[in-house]
Amino acid sequence: MGCLFLGQGLLHAQDTSIEFLKSINDSIKKYSISNPKRALTFSLQVLEKQNNWEPSQQLINIYYNTSKALQSTNLDSQAIFYLNRSIELFQATPVSKRKNKHTLLPPWIVLDIGNIYLKNNKPIEAEANYLIALENFQRLKNPIFKNQGLATTFDNLAILSLQDKNFKRADSFYQQSLSLRLKSKKVEDILYSQVGLMSLQLLQDNELEAQKYFSQIQETYLQNKKLNSKGIVTSNIARYHGQAQLLYFVYLYKKEFYEQAIPYLDSAAVLLEYFKSDFFQVQLYRAMNLVSLEKLDEAEAYIKGIIKETVYPMEIYKLLEKIYEQQKKIPELLSVKDSIIQLQKEDENSILPALKELETGLLLYNKQQEISKEERRANTFFLFLIIAIVSLIASFILLRMNYLLQKKKATVAEFENEIAQKSLKTKKMELVNKSNFIIQRNQHLNGLLTLVNKTETDHEENLKLINKVNRVVKNILKSETVYTQFEAQFQEVYPEFFKILVTKHGKLTSTDIQLCCYIKMNQTSKIIAQLTGVSVRTVEGQKYRLKKKFLLDKDLDLVTYIHSI
Repeated sequence: MGCLFLGQGLLHAQDTSIEFLKSINDSIKKYSISNPKRALTFSLQVLEKQNNWEPSQQLINIYYNTSKALQSTNLDSQAIFYLNRSIELFQATPVSKRKNKHTLLPPWIVLDIGNIYLKNNKPIEAEANYLIALENFQRLKNPIFKNQGLATTFDNLAILSLQDKNFKRADSFYQQSLSLRLKSKKVEDILYSQVGLMSLQLLQDNELEAQKYFSQIQETYLQNKKLNSKGIVTSNIARYHGQAQLLYFVYLYKKEFYEQAIPYLDSAAVLLEYFKSDFFQVQLYRAMNLVSLEKLDEAEAYIKGIIKETVYPMEIYKLLEKIYEQQKKIPELLSVKDSIIQLQKEDENSILPALKELETGLLLYNKQQEISKEERRANTFFLFLIIAIVSLIASFILLRMNYLLQKKKATVAEFENEIAQKSLKTKKMELVNKSNFIIQRNQHLNGLLTLVNKTETDHEENLKLINKVNRVVKNILKSETVYTQFEAQFQEVYPEFFKILVTKHGKLTSTDIQLCCYIKMNQTSKIIAQLTGVSVRTVEGQKYRLKKKFLLDKDLDLVTYIHSI
């Protein structure tokens, strides 16, 4: 009984821990973009007790979403650590407990690794990871998650193509992504693809086409704002609208339309206020625009106000370097240069080793997978070999048994055929004997008639007797009884003959059928005449009429035709 309570307690504790991890993960995911610092405070609740948790899908998700929060604050080296840890957890988690049991690697994690490579100017490594992610997304069974992952991967491959100025390839990827997202009918996902296509058009200086996408994005945002004016500010709909505004600012900024670009930057600042990583970009572009407008003092003051919070310290320090060079503030310039050198060293000492460690981990995992695959392949080969040998033995036994069975069947069939042939031969002999009997009987009866008719008498009673004998004999000669018996025996020898004859030529007279039977038996006209009690000439006439009735060609002989049936 005590064991039962203990087991129930453990199960309850396990359920509670799963629910706790799920709750923490949901909170990290919620704030990873809008408030990364808050997201990291939730992560610490789990990470401080990480040794207490068994590998599970929830723990993988926590490490993954923690890396997302770190990426939002531009802390890529720390983000890589958590991505690496999430892959280790994925490897340690039993397949039965994984969310996606058919993937070789967690595709969203691999996708983020590709993003970090891209961000750190490693396009080859980035593309390699995107393609691995693509392969694993295609393994997903859930069509919604599958299409969402494929669409995001196509977007990232498009961004990679834009860096290479391969606009045709980028357009292809963006169109594939949009096609998948239109199927899902999720507004914010469709907006994301439209933002990508807008950036593609702006990079090609197709402002008219870009404006079409910009108008669609703005219209979607305004429609949703009417429906939910409060909730819209923290939604991805607002975020992607803000990114579209920022894209337009960058387009005008690069064309040196600094004043005209400001309204788009102001709109982006309002829309992206709740999205820290995007808002830091707005701050950086505002500082850059002030420098380009030669408002150096205002730019310096603005930069000093944001420098402690920004996730772009390198870019900010380089702007300060530019300002101090133009203002000829040598001491400040030297200090900024020192800060830039220090930041470069920190990047080299943090990002590169982290990426190397990640690459090594992935390489080891891939090697393990290859070894496992080879082992499975070898095991499969031996299994197939055993199955093949067993199958060959079984096939040989079956073939041998089948051979013996067929041999036995052939012997039985041969024996039965011999019996059938003997039976058929006997029946043919009986049929011939019957024919001979009819001929002999007819001959005797005809002889009797001749003898009776030759008898000369004037006696009335004798004449009556002779006439009566004539009638009886003629009736016997014309009797159908003997022929019926003959026909029955004929049908036993040639069972299909009558059926084929009637099918081909319709209803025939008994005389026609008799004639056909005798011809089939190879009887001559003379013998047929004896069998039927008529003259040979009559038989020849019957043959002639029968040939006409059968509509036979002149060249085709009736006897030959009947033998062919």
